[in-house]
Amino acid sequence: MTAEARKDAVEQLLASLDKEGVEVEFKAATDNLPKSIWETISAFANTAGGTLFLGVSETKRTFSVDGVQNAEKLESDFWNTLRNKN
Repeated sequence: MTAEARKDAVEQLLASLDKEGVEVEFKAATDNLPKSIWETISAFANTAGGTLFLGVSETKRTFSVDGVQNAEKLESDFWNTLRNKN
């Protein structure tokens, strides 16, 4: 799947979801993990779980796909931070 096709698929998904809620959260994360990600992960862990979308920003209740620069780095940073006992 091309990058443009992935972006289109995410935009269609966003349109169908329409808003954030207890089980859906969007975070802008172009270059780095947002600091507020851990608050969201904790909230999901204390409920029935949820889906977190990185690379999506919100302006005046409108969501747009910004994407991420290096998905592999963000994923690695996420797991490394999660596993860090400090």
